[in-house]
Amino acid sequence: MENGEPLIGCFVFIMIGLLAFAIWRNAKDQNSRLAAEAEQARVAGAEKFRPYTEAWASARVSGNLNALVQCGDYLVKAARLWQPHLLEAVSWDVYQEILLRLKENPELKPAALEMGRVAYSTRRPREILTVYDEQAIQNDILAHSG
Repeated sequence: MENGEPLIGCFVFIMIGLLAFAIWRNAKDQNSRLAAEAEQARVAGAEKFRPYTEAWASARVSGNLNALVQCGDYLVKAARLWQPHLLEAVSWDVYQEILLRLKENPELKPAALEMGRVAYSTRRPREILTVYDEQAIQNDILAHSG
């Protein structure tokens, strides 16, 4: 029995090594699959988001205020669903565009207020507005109303 103990120890060591290799290989394969799925989701999200950016670009140059507000609203909602990392930039872009047109079009004040709330909330934890944000939005609207 004493002569067989080193052989059993080697066998156990080899089995542990094989088990560790199998676990490592499985984790590597799973990480590869997860990375591929994440890339597919990113591409699918970008494809779903593209029509909204194109509509927004068209609305900006069209001069149609209803289309501008509606496309901006849809763009922000699409960003929230499919491109959340772009939500802050998109909402601020829409808000600034509405503010720029506010002086000549005072009927945009409700849209500016709504989009301002969205834009400012994206900068807050859990997207909860503060009283200071509401005041900043009012200041923005007053400054651009001229």
